Amino acid sequence: MTDEVRRGAVLAPQASARLDEAVSLFARGEYHACHDVLEGLWREDGSPVRDIYKGVLQVGVAYWHAGRGNLRGALRLAVRGVEHLVPFMPSAFGLDLATLVEDVRHASRLWEEAAMRGDSAPDVPSPRLVRATSPRPEE
Repeated sequence: MTDEVRRGAVLAPQASARLDEAVSLFARGEYHACHDVLEGLWREDGSPVRDIYKGVLQVGVAYWHAGRGNLRGALRLAVRGVEHLVPFMPSAFGLDLATLVEDVRHASRLWEEAAMRGDSAPDVPSPRLVRATSPRPEE
């Protein structure tokens, strides 16, 4: 992702309240409701930064699948979600994407190990989608 595109990751004023709603739903584990809000934002935004919405949406659905024992589906969506978020790390739209990606990668390792053993979904910590509190150095 070029710096010009990353600098363009500015949230439109009309989308700010909706993104806040999506973050709140995500934090409560209401991934389907969060999906609906983010899908609307994603469909309305024709720029490359729309991948942020898609990535968060897919991560939420991955955790939803894992919670229902569908580890293979969870893994597929987790990988796709992370792929959409990594170009915008460490943060975009005021969201700490690096922390979210770290959480998803940790959960994915646990899900993959359980799937390989034929075990049920392990308990994993909830993913953290939080506001970036301070700029992180570029990775």
